[in-house]
Amino acid sequence: MSDRPLVSVIMPAYNAEDYAGEAIDSVLEQTYRPVEVLVADDGSTDGTGNVVKAYGEPVHYLWRENGGPAAARNTALEHASGDYIAFLDADDLWHPRKLEMQIGLMHKRPDVGMCGAGLVGFQDGRAVQWPEIPAEPDVREVPAEAILVRNHFSTSTVMARAEAIREAGEFDEDIFGTADWDMWRRVMENWTALSVDAPLCGYRKRRGSVSGNAARMLENNRKVLAKIFADHPGAPWHVKGRAYGYLHLDAALEWMPARPWCAARELALAVLRWPLPLGKAVGRPLVRLKLAARLA
Repeated sequence: MSDRPLVSVIMPAYNAEDYAGEAIDSVLEQTYRPVEVLVADDGSTDGTGNVVKAYGEPVHYLWRENGGPAAARNTALEHASGDYIAFLDADDLWHPRKLEMQIGLMHKRPDVGMCGAGLVGFQDGRAVQWPEIPAEPDVREVPAEAILVRNHFSTSTVMARAEAIREAGEFDEDIFGTADWDMWRRVMENWTALSVDAPLCGYRKRRGSVSGNAARMLENNRKVLAKIFADHPGAPWHVKGRAYGYLHLDAALEWMPARPWCAARELALAVLRWPLPLGKAVGRPLVRLKLAARLA
């Protein structure tokens, strides 16, 4: 086992007393070892620290003043010593074979800088129901242009080479909640990215999560796109059009349950920015317009 590469697991945590233990357990139950778990407590005011400290080695507790998920991940990265970096939010869970599958792929492909996977959602308070995972699931390469249009990787699914992350720099602490997208597109400027077509991560659906704040997500997705197109001023018109089409469509879907007028406005903007199909049923022009009309 000692000749196997070390995986540093980066886990930001904020008031995660009720969830962090399950997340850590899902790491320690991995079929692949060795791992180190670096939990960056982002100024929690509950018992998160007590939960994490109770584990001892190989779990390391790092406390910092509250600065958001990007700042917490940067704190943990400063202490990471692994050849690979895997990211896990404190309220998510991993399938036991996640690291085994991803490190196997990346070991065979030295050009691959990062590898994601699929998600399975589960309601807060219930156990995740893992579907059967094939012994060798399909794997697809994510084109570099695709990450300019939309984030194709949920943070808790990603494993990356430490070298690729260091080259890309730190997570942008001025971006709240979507700094992972900005990080992945910087990694993909120099490295190949893969995604395993299997749900290797359980995503907990709960109120109060960062991704549930539609206005904040819209604002910070705008920041990411502003950085992308500042770095790529010659990006084709269709890339920009689709990117902003998805920006407004995603905002509409976030707002739809609680603020129908905002959802209708964002759906209309999505059609105006990109009237052609976006690739999914809800992204087709007529469907988007019908949804907008229903919500207006």
